[in-house]
Amino acid sequence: MRLTGLWAAAAACVALSLPAAAQPTEEEMMAAWEAAMAVGPQHEALTALAGSWATTTTFAAMPGSDQMITEHGTSEAVAAMDGRVLEERFTGSMMGMPFSGEGRTGYDNVSGRYWTTWTDTMSTGLIVMYGDYDPATATYTFAGTSVDPLLGEIPTRIERTIDGPDHATSLFYFQYPGAETTQMMEIVYERQ
Repeated sequence: MRLTGLWAAAAACVALSLPAAAQPTEEEMMAAWEAAMAVGPQHEALTALAGSWATTTTFAAMPGSDQMITEHGTSEAVAAMDGRVLEERFTGSMMGMPFSGEGRTGYDNVSGRYWTTWTDTMSTGLIVMYGDYDPATATYTFAGTSVDPLLGEIPTRIERTIDGPDHATSLFYFQYPGAETTQMMEIVYERQ
């Protein structure tokens, strides 16, 4: 496959900015770009999660509280970008209010890392996290920060375990100021 247009121009700009001794050949540039955009087994595993899911979300009423709240919803996930990205649209309720959110998850061939993004109706921001996959436990682990309206940025970790083709569990961990990292929420996904 040959690159044309904008991508070829971008590759040429990168090559011209390198010292003469480090300038790649056209074949090396094409091979690098083809490897960067290839759909591989990591993408196929993610997009296998496309479909309709019923969700059960359980979370603490307040940080440190033993009182748990359970809400139900749905998740529609589709393979996007020609199989490179899993897109999710979540609807349900949160703390008794209507709730919707959208996320994307993918694998970057160049960095060798998984990434995920999330935005929803309980904020106006965007969460971006990076992570990896453990095949022994079938678990994706993402780390980053989320924003609490009172406390600002909070270190956050998400562990999503694929329990089979029709069941998955996501655990959400937050580290509030002066406290240990604590599991605050669980979402169980059941394929419909």
